[in-house]
Amino acid sequence: MLAGELYIADDPELAADLRRATELMSSFNTGGSRAVLASLLGSLGEGAEVRPPLHVDYGYQVTIGRGTFLNFGAVLLDVAPITIGADVQIGPNVQLLTPTHPLDPALRRARWEAAKPSATRPAWPRSSETGAGAPRAGPRRPLSHRTTTGSSVRSSPGAAGSPPHPCR
Repeated sequence: MLAGELYIADDPELAADLRRATELMSSFNTGGSRAVLASLLGSLGEGAEVRPPLHVDYGYQVTIGRGTFLNFGAVLLDVAPITIGADVQIGPNVQLLTPTHPLDPALRRARWEAAKPSATRPAWPRSSETGAGAPRAGPRRPLSHRTTTGSSVRSSPGAAGSPPHPCR
């Protein structure tokens, strides 16, 4: 899983990790405790704020940098590492999705999966943005409402649409 190779998500060790994350998510989403959030995530930077509800697969593969803000309803499917850098502002209902699935129907039916890491450095994904398949948002790049990224957005002032296109 961590190496980007195929794996089966029903593995007993992963199932235990998923149960742990589910318990911690439930506690965080009903009480909003920073201590619970810090226990759930791999790393939580100083001054970072996450508004519940938050949804993760495992949690321990999510790194959130200092001074970062995640608004309500973030979905971080951390089958592979998700790195959210310092001073990132993420709007409501943003999804960062690392799972991928093989194109071979036999492998899909057998429940094989893979994953690609995701990184967001000082960027501003706005509401309902979805990043899937190893997206990387570059420095100071706003992503418009309902943008779906499956690749890097680095060289433009910002991006909008699906697939994303440069915009000002």
